[in-house]
Amino acid sequence: RAKSERKKKQDVSRLKDQYMQRAIELYQAEQLKEKSKQLSLVGVCRLTEQQCFQETNKHIKLSDSTLHRRVNGGQSHAEAHEVQRWLNNDETEALIQEVIYYAERGFPLDH
Repeated sequence: RAKSERKKKQDVSRLKDQYMQRAIELYQAEQLKEKSKQLSLVGVCRLTEQQCFQETNKHIKLSDSTLHRRVNGGQSHAEAHEVQRWLNNDETEALIQEVIYYAERGFPLDH
């Protein structure tokens, strides 16, 4: 079944978050090296983008300014808006499983 545009965007966002986390770890490791051998923020982003393409065959674009903000303790979009959600991830998963449970037994929810 084809994915909706929203689901496609969510998948890309998760992929970018995953590789941004890798970029943060790589940048922090680079800071332990000798100054002349360190990769820049841009270099870390490009290297991580290449790794993503090699591993997933998908192109992503990581922002060096976002990497800089995140390295300095900034939150991701999802983390920043977590408090605005009605349900957290665990509650969402529990609700989905409950709906599936009742639907499989012939009691689909009507509202």
